[in-house]
Amino acid sequence: MTTTPPRTIAALDVPLADVQRDIHERDAQQRSRTRAPRPASQAPRTASRRPSRRRTPVLETTPGYDIALAAVEFTAATRSPVVVGVDPSLTGTGIASSNGWCEVIGHKRRAKDPGITQLPHAERLTAMRTLIDQVLTTIGTPDLVVIELPAVSRSGGGAHERGWFWWQLYSQIHNRQTPIGLLAPNARALYATGKGAAAKGAVIDAVTRRFPDWTTEGNDNAADAVALMAAGRDWLGHPITDLPKTHRAALDKATWPTLPGAES
Repeated sequence: MTTTPPRTIAALDVPLADVQRDIHERDAQQRSRTRAPRPASQAPRTASRRPSRRRTPVLETTPGYDIALAAVEFTAATRSPVVVGVDPSLTGTGIASSNGWCEVIGHKRRAKDPGITQLPHAERLTAMRTLIDQVLTTIGTPDLVVIELPAVSRSGGGAHERGWFWWQLYSQIHNRQTPIGLLAPNARALYATGKGAAAKGAVIDAVTRRFPDWTTEGNDNAADAVALMAAGRDWLGHPITDLPKTHRAALDKATWPTLPGAES
């Protein structure tokens, strides 16, 4: 006896937009049923209304639609978490998303113009605020943001501005109620290369080899951001790739938020 193979979701050929619209309409109908009934003292409407042009839901026209609907809702509930890694910098903040992209955003100036830390104070503040807005817009609202901590040993000009920039960025992400993980530079290098004292070039090479889907173009800020993002996904139990224990030891050196379902 031959049996009919189970219907696959692909075989239904149901446009995702139609499924999502039906879900929205179904939820709206369920909410309307829970509304309070019309008071008895309120007269019912008697005015004639034009017949509505009701769209026939896919539910009524597609065999096996319930399977497609369940698949869409299941996918939404079990999707991989979106994590963004951020390496803050006034001249080139690296940002990498687990969705497969990375960018570098910094203060733009002409060759003869002074750097951001050399601008008059009012202009400097405006430039840094603009940069904060650009970085936050690029980050969006992921499930987790992993930020590199400032290098305590770093000295030189611009320390005051870099500190302001880091804390403003942290504060505004925190105000969005987005969970934040924190990695020191040596922990980020350890996760990427297995060595906490690895040089920038070694981190770039390791990221290029282990995470080829992210195009860093040899930029160390972008590579750092990819490593931070990957560490966050690993901590959440959704690693981008399998890394040796020597690399993953960096996760124990990081500061992680309280997040249900994540490794402690």
